Amino acid sequence: MWPTAWCTRSRGSAAGSTRMWRRCRSRRGCVCGVASTSGALGTARAAGLTRWPARDRTQSGRSRRRCTRERHGVRCRQRGSDRSSRGKLTMNATTEQSTPAGVMDASYAEGRRAKPHLAFRYKSRALNACNAYRRFGPGEASPRVLDLGAAEGATMAEVHRMLGASESIGIEYTQELIDASGPMPEGCRLVRGDVTAEHEAVEPGSFHLVTALAIIEHLKDPGLMMAQAAKALVPGGVFVASCPAGTWDAVSGKLGLHKDEHHEDAIDRSKFEALAEGAGLESVRYCRFMFAPVGFLPYLRLPVPAGLADGVDRALRPLKVFDPFFVNQLFVARKR
Repeated sequence: MWPTAWCTRSRGSAAGSTRMWRRCRSRRGCVCGVASTSGALGTARAAGLTRWPARDRTQSGRSRRRCTRERHGVRCRQRGSDRSSRGKLTMNATTEQSTPAGVMDASYAEGRRAKPHLAFRYKSRALNACNAYRRFGPGEASPRVLDLGAAEGATMAEVHRMLGASESIGIEYTQELIDASGPMPEGCRLVRGDVTAEHEAVEPGSFHLVTALAIIEHLKDPGLMMAQAAKALVPGGVFVASCPAGTWDAVSGKLGLHKDEHHEDAIDRSKFEALAEGAGLESVRYCRFMFAPVGFLPYLRLPVPAGLADGVDRALRPLKVFDPFFVNQLFVARKR
């Protein structure tokens, strides 16, 4: 499989004989091309500088790595664009720019059903959210739950079942993920919307629990989302958010355990408390969860019940020496 965008750099003082086409990884001197005989690529091809087979020159429609430099009025996508047309390339670039970074697609839902470590993560988050509601919530036996950034609804459904919720509504940005959802418990539904804006399905002051699990780090302005959460809560209602711990976020990203390139900002306790205060919420709980050695076992396809992992967290959490070994953070705030 050959790349669709290449770059040319002069290795010596004289251009031409010392110039060759290479994978487009350079931060300078990069030329984005499409499979045609026009433009910079056509010029290079005429000069005999291109080195891929003729049969691949007009082949299109495959997902390949592409150059990310912006030249000649187009910006190549990292994947999925059609290399045979500038028009299609420009259209895909526009689509990509209109969708916020960090928004998942249907493959995320498929992964959570098929990969044990992804299922373990959402079940652990759901259990911690339920524990926080039981401890700090208004005491409603069958609460109404709002899940912000619900993806395909797996976490929301887990919370709904554990709390015996009367109704749960999940807000998700992309229709592709909503369409990828499986069967939902009675009273659960997903609606498309932006978590930082008002939604007609969300009646102000009517939810006992609002969750934002593994989404706050993806937002450019998480304060907007927290303002919507505060507006949706009943007095005494609870807002629960989670995000990776900063150090482990970077380490696991380097190891390829998850993709962290779409994380907008590192959220810590002080930043969350400031955001909560700005939204009219009172921060009531901060803790870390998911002890790293336990959280790694599902990557080895060793099943770990969320309840067992929570028991380990509870046993080790009081010992501050273990703080660096918890990979996630839990934030809990209450509406005054």
